[in-house]
Amino acid sequence: MLSSLSAPSLPCPFGEGVRPLASWRILVIEDDPAHRQILASALGGQGFEVVLARDGASGLEEAQRHPPDVVVLDWQLPDTDGLEVCRTLRQTWDHWEMGILVVTGLEDTSLETLAFESGVDDFLRKPYSLAELLARLRYVLKNLELYRALKERTERLQEAYRQVQLFQTAVEALREGVVFFSPQGEILYANPTQARWQGCLPEELRGQRWENLYEWPEGMNPSSLLEDFPQGWDGEVKVRTAQESLPCLLILSPIRGRDGNLQAWAAIATDISFLKELEEERIRRSRIETVMETAVALNHEINNALQPIVGLAELMLLQGMGQEAEWQQSLRTILESGQRIAETVRRLAEITHPVSTIYMGKVRMLDLRGSSEQKEKP
Repeated sequence: MLSSLSAPSLPCPFGEGVRPLASWRILVIEDDPAHRQILASALGGQGFEVVLARDGASGLEEAQRHPPDVVVLDWQLPDTDGLEVCRTLRQTWDHWEMGILVVTGLEDTSLETLAFESGVDDFLRKPYSLAELLARLRYVLKNLELYRALKERTERLQEAYRQVQLFQTAVEALREGVVFFSPQGEILYANPTQARWQGCLPEELRGQRWENLYEWPEGMNPSSLLEDFPQGWDGEVKVRTAQESLPCLLILSPIRGRDGNLQAWAAIATDISFLKELEEERIRRSRIETVMETAVALNHEINNALQPIVGLAELMLLQGMGQEAEWQQSLRTILESGQRIAETVRRLAEITHPVSTIYMGKVRMLDLRGSSEQKEKP
């Protein structure tokens, strides 16, 4: 039983402005009507929201309907004991969700052990003063806030860890080579693509100098590059690989903390060897197109010059000019040569724009096209 009703007001567990006392909901489970009313007046006078229950069943029902922050639980109840009520509550609510303060008039010290094993947060023996009750209650509330703060922090850390795992999975799946290195230039992380280019495992690159991964254009100093471009840089370099250098587009980006201080650098290298091949193919096609245009122009000029020669030779043969056998043979030779030249020019004119000049093994697509055209001719 309370020995006094006068006591100083209970301070908020973490000082002023953290959480008003009226926001704390206290469930009192007490079978003694007088004691139950004293607790209601004492705790309500401190600003708490107080809910009363006369036995274990009604207390559990009230807890299910409106879960309290703290349960002040009498150990001896008419329908059950505090141990069973506590175990039932702990099946639903953990310590960070609900605090439990047990009060009892029994002298058996083993009860405390049973109480704490069943999930009680604190234990108070009768008779007690209001000041002692409030001190115990403050202890339970403080632990409750600590539990909740710890859970919230744990959940934030777990979410951050999930995001880190997701980010790492995405980075490791990239076809680009990704490297993170310290402001001092030591590699902190390399993804599998970058490691595969170097012909090693990702962990083998840790601690190495980042600039040694690349072949830099002549006259470029990678160390001064970071100083000259603190906001980032991009350009074409070559990645040193186990076989041959790989042309890449390199992007350097600073990673800064919330305070704006440099934490690390990210280097992302994209393989542009295929683009290089396309550019070389474009140049080859451009050259071939120039040759084709020249061939068409030459075809026209050769035909113009050849037509009179062939025509004159045919006319002379038809009219019987040059009756000597030697002249006849010469005219036929001129005619046949002219016809062969005309046929060659005609076949040249059929070649306009090749599909591709990309090499497949040692055979070019243009060679295949030419071969197929020859096979089609009778």
